[in-house]
Amino acid sequence: MSNLETTAPADLLIKLLERQQALAEQLAGLANRQAALIDARDTDDLLVLLTHRQRIMDQFTAGQDSLARLSEATHRAQPGSSDAHQRIGALIEDISDRLTGIMRLDERDRDLLEANRDSIGAALNGLATAREARLAYLNARAVTNRFADRRG
Repeated sequence: MSNLETTAPADLLIKLLERQQALAEQLAGLANRQAALIDARDTDDLLVLLTHRQRIMDQFTAGQDSLARLSEATHRAQPGSSDAHQRIGALIEDISDRLTGIMRLDERDRDLLEANRDSIGAALNGLATAREARLAYLNARAVTNRFADRRG
């Protein structure tokens, strides 16, 4: 087996991992921006960002099958350079760390969105109660007899 055959899967794996790393970096940047948009309650820009984020996530997940095949081929091949294996390990660790950070931000954002939803719901309930009270006040019959009791 030639050196080219044994290092090719590792080199391809490194290139794919670098691509995945770049996508994970973009996702992390969008996750940080997403948090700012949620804090600002900017729903229009949030929806645009989520659409963009989904496109990147689709690219990321599309590469997973190739990644699995190359990883398997790299492990079957004769051990390549330790530099390649170190690079692969570092890329995998970096991608994992980025995805973990994204998941933490997403959890925080989900909690914040739920809290916002609950506070908006409470505000809407308060408005409905105020509207009902106002209508009840407007629909009340005025008592013109000054000697009438509470029932009229």
